Amino acid sequence: MVELLEGGAAVLTTGQRLRDVQRAMFDCLADEGIDGLLALFTAATGEPCVLIRLPDQVIASSPPGFRWPPDDADGAQLLPINADVPHALFAAARTPFADDLAGHVAGLARLELARVQALKAGRRELTGQVIEDLVRSAISSSEAARRLTAAGVDPAATHSVLLVSDAPVELDDLTDVVVARIGPYEAVVLEGDRSPHELTRLLVKSATSVGVGGPYRGVHGLRWAFLEAQEAVSRGPGVHEGRVIDMPRLLMSNPDLPVREVARKVLQPVLAFDAEHGGQLMRTLEVFLESGGSPQLAAKELFVHRNTVRYRLEQIERVTGLSLSSVEARVNLWLAMRAVA
Repeated sequence: MVELLEGGAAVLTTGQRLRDVQRAMFDCLADEGIDGLLALFTAATGEPCVLIRLPDQVIASSPPGFRWPPDDADGAQLLPINADVPHALFAAARTPFADDLAGHVAGLARLELARVQALKAGRRELTGQVIEDLVRSAISSSEAARRLTAAGVDPAATHSVLLVSDAPVELDDLTDVVVARIGPYEAVVLEGDRSPHELTRLLVKSATSVGVGGPYRGVHGLRWAFLEAQEAVSRGPGVHEGRVIDMPRLLMSNPDLPVREVARKVLQPVLAFDAEHGGQLMRTLEVFLESGGSPQLAAKELFVHRNTVRYRLEQIERVTGLSLSSVEARVNLWLAMRAVA
């Protein structure tokens, strides 16, 4: 609606001006983001406006450098913004025009935060897929290097990896790191000589478990760092340092290898015997192997006579067709037991 002043001059009504500013805000958000949106609110109303991550972290403000909490909150509003992280919009609204416009700003900020969160989540998933493919050896080193570069990871650098369970959303705010989603974990990739320990102290306050792997150099180094962190985080609550990778964990880290299927096939005759006869062959085999292949030590651990252990070992050899005097057979059976544990 247009009002005519004396002399025929035309001015916009408050309603028309509000709609014009709202349209301008939509365009401004697309071009300049939340900073531009808040600046336009201040330009249109003469009032300050600030986006806050509750309780007190200033994300963006107009004018720049606006202090929180403010010295003067007279006539101001604190508008909640429903996002993954609790945000609010603080806006001085001493006029009906500013009051209406503040609600519009809050709505646009809500949309922008949701968009940014969706982009970050998508980026985490894509980066996680690259690392997961690398760990599984599903892609070549050159392809892994190309995809890591696109994800912001220097494939030639030294990397540490943190795997975090029940990760706080604040991971998105970390700087100079790459965050990826891999299975049930968030993976934080640190580049260069940066120590992970300062970061682990922050994460452990809100995360259940943190596993640390590395640092190692290059594409394959990133793989080793991930495997170390994976073993470490599986140890339960708290912060755990990775251990040097052993061969069984390396074999079982690749889900594309039928390790568990082969293991069950190797052990099936022993399991079938125990099921049919109520036997103790599996337990005896486990203790025998963990005792360094000593029937005497196994008998002591099992509280039976050593001749009983020898008899059971003969039964194991008979049903499996393997000789327990062979190192290869012992390693095969031990790996199989580790795989199905």
